[in-house]
Amino acid sequence: MNRHQQRLKLMVAIYQYLLLNKDINDVAEDIKTDDMSINEYFYDILATIYDNEETLINMIDDKLSDWNYHRLGYIEQAILLLGSVEIIFMHYDKAIVIDEAVLMAKEYCDDETYKLINGVLDKL
Repeated sequence: MNRHQQRLKLMVAIYQYLLLNKDINDVAEDIKTDDMSINEYFYDILATIYDNEETLINMIDDKLSDWNYHRLGYIEQAILLLGSVEIIFMHYDKAIVIDEAVLMAKEYCDDETYKLINGVLDKL
């Protein structure tokens, strides 16, 4: 499974966590696969979101113009949390993270949402 596919599965996991108020460990268990590299990536991202959720939300909120994190849909929140963790805590290449986030937004969100995702992540 390539990194893009991993990110898609992870976006769904974060979405479940946000929408259902599901325990982060249960979300991780539901996604568990036999591929340990996937599990390591998932666990690292999910644990970092769980440990730093309020900080991430505040950072995202600061970058939203005339908008509020909590007014965003859960898919948008999931994409922004995933992207912000990869940029801020995992130190992945910002351009790649933003490109992946924009692709997810174009596929799963409203038509113009990718611009908001791009703008917020670019400002982090």
